[in-house]
Amino acid sequence: MQQPLKSKEILLVNNNNDTYYSVCKCDSYNLFLNMIIGGRGIGKTTSLLIKACTRAINFGKQFIYLRRYKPELKEFATKRTLDTIVKNGVLYKSDGTGGYIFIYDKHIIGYGITLSTARSYKSVAFPDVENIIYDEFTLPRGHTYHYLKDEVDEFLNFISTVFRTRTNGKVYMAGNNEDLFNPYFAYFNVPSFNKIYIDRDRQLYCELAKNSPKLIEMEKKTSLYALTNGTNFGNFHYNNDILIASKINVIQKPSYPRLYCRIKMNENLINVYMYNDSLGNLELYCECKDKNIPDDDITYIITNNGKPNYYYIDIFKKRIKPFMYKMFYNGKISYNDKKCGQYISWLMEQI
Repeated sequence: MQQPLKSKEILLVNNNNDTYYSVCKCDSYNLFLNMIIGGRGIGKTTSLLIKACTRAINFGKQFIYLRRYKPELKEFATKRTLDTIVKNGVLYKSDGTGGYIFIYDKHIIGYGITLSTARSYKSVAFPDVENIIYDEFTLPRGHTYHYLKDEVDEFLNFISTVFRTRTNGKVYMAGNNEDLFNPYFAYFNVPSFNKIYIDRDRQLYCELAKNSPKLIEMEKKTSLYALTNGTNFGNFHYNNDILIASKINVIQKPSYPRLYCRIKMNENLINVYMYNDSLGNLELYCECKDKNIPDDDITYIITNNGKPNYYYIDIFKKRIKPFMYKMFYNGKISYNDKKCGQYISWLMEQI
């Protein structure tokens, strides 16, 4: 095992503050996989890196900073992000695969790796790595980058590569609040929640991190706050509202709707109905249901156990999607709740 550093007072910042996000509350639950979603600039990544650097310096425990693609990781290194946490700077040494080895005072404190190249490390041992930090794990709709094919499986395989049979590791995932629908929440069937969701059987912790009152008071003095106060962006950026949710029309179920089709995404069943509004215009209404319905010729199984069902996806794209796509972008679909709207939004844009 690598020996801890003996230097004192080499950290520039700590997690003992009442302004920015602190991982201390998350750690109090002592769970294995921790997914933290919140607004930009509230300190999620910084807090996780403070913890990781503290553990590396005081106890010789290394960390992995994980991004999805090489350009994202290169930007992290170019900005020398760790230099804002550790005094006198960190050496970013290339590992020859597009990743980095983080070195401080001749000690390896961590590694920078991309999930897109994670298979390159399957024979590499990481005996001193205690924490994996997957940064920016959520992606907004229409982003330049996309989720990897079978991303969750790739991520879980990488976790297995790093920890193998060790039981002393933890995984942290930090993301922004553009959209609650992501392949990880879908894979683990995370329900709609407010503030914190915990599944102790899975060792899973999910948090919607809020801006602290002190940070909000600081932000209120900025020109951007004045410019966007009361807008969708303002609610997203300062109040931690989910950005995509502001575009979802939630209404009560119309009278006498006609069942059009059913969509199954893992454990989630969505009934899609047709109905006519008060002016006689054709509309669609989508309703998430908890009950399981036997498969029939109007049921399309899009994902099952986190994996895409390409047979049903192909049929759905030919029979159903062209019409739903038109209705979706003409604002002709409403929903029983925001979660249902997030599922359909993802389906229209990703399938």
